[in-house]
Amino acid sequence: MGSHMELALSFAKTYYQAMSQSPSNLGSMYSTNSEMVTEDGKTVVGIESIKDVLDNKSLQERKFRLTGVCGYPSLHGSVIVVVRGTVLTRESSLNFAQTFLLARSQTEAYFIYNDILEILGEEETYVAPAPAPVAEPTPEPEPEVVAEPEPEEEPVPEPEEEEVQEEPVE
Repeated sequence: MGSHMELALSFAKTYYQAMSQSPSNLGSMYSTNSEMVTEDGKTVVGIESIKDVLDNKSLQERKFRLTGVCGYPSLHGSVIVVVRGTVLTRESSLNFAQTFLLARSQTEAYFIYNDILEILGEEETYVAPAPAPVAEPTPEPEPEVVAEPEPEEEPVPEPEEEEVQEEPVE
């Protein structure tokens, strides 16, 4: 795979397509040491335990709309994949963030080492409130300027010249 972003996009497409169609088939993407943190905060370890979570019937009725996928390089050639989107069920649509650590196996293939799902809440459409009417500002009256008479300047007396007497030079 050329870049971390390309890997992240390819992984997300494959993962969420399988999650929408047959989640139980995703077990092969995990390993015996893989960890999954479920939407209720429970940590599940190992392929068999993760398959049990993925076999849950409620997961099979979900559709996903992705709004963002990012891939970042990590330790020893692994890749962190962060996915944001909305999960659609019969009852609701919920915003989610899911983070994966894709680690390299000895055969250089990637597997899901960590899978952390966080449900962020119900999807809301933001409707901006109508702007309040803006009243024209009432101009403040200009302050009245009262001219004070300029103080009369007293004439400064010029210094008187002193007569200098010259002393005879010897």
